[in-house]
Amino acid sequence: MSDIISFAKPERSKYTLADLVEVIYKAKETVQRLYPDLSKNISWDINADDEYIFYFNPFKIERLFLNLFRNSLQAFDYSKGYIRVDVKKKKNSTIVTIEDNAGGIPENVVDKIFDPFYSNRKEGTGTGLGLSICHSIVKDHNGKINVKSTDDRTKFSISIPTIKSQTRK
Repeated sequence: MSDIISFAKPERSKYTLADLVEVIYKAKETVQRLYPDLSKNISWDINADDEYIFYFNPFKIERLFLNLFRNSLQAFDYSKGYIRVDVKKKKNSTIVTIEDNAGGIPENVVDKIFDPFYSNRKEGTGTGLGLSICHSIVKDHNGKINVKSTDDRTKFSISIPTIKSQTRK
C-alpha cells in the first residue's frame, strides 16, 4: 500500500548531509530483517572505495535500495546466490552498481521494468510499482538508473550527482 501512496503522491525531497554507504547498509539490514527466509542463503558484498557523505534525501535513497534488494531476494526464490554492491566516485557523481545472480531479467521485459504497474511476477503479488518508484527517486536526485541483464545476472547502475553544498533544486 505504501508503494501506491508514494507513487500517487510523491513528496518534495528534503536533502540533508548523509553517508550513502551507511544508508545502503541500513537498507540491507532492513531487507534481511523483513525477509529472513529469503535472505538466509544470500551472501552480500558491499564495496566502497572512499567516503560518500554528500547532500541527498536519505529516506528516499534507502527506499531505492530497499526496493532493489527486495526484488533481488524475491528473484532468488529461496535459492543460494549473491548480491554485490559497488560504490565509486566518477567526476561529480557517485555510481552505485547492484548485481545479483538470481537468474536475470528476460530480454523482452527489460524495457518495461520501470513502467508503473508493470510486473512479471505471479498475479496478486506486488504492485508493479517498486522499480517505477526507484526510477522516480533517482530522477528526483537528478540521477540516472540503468539495468543490464544476462542469462543469470542482473546489474543496476545508479548515478547520482555528488552535491557537497546545500544548494540543490
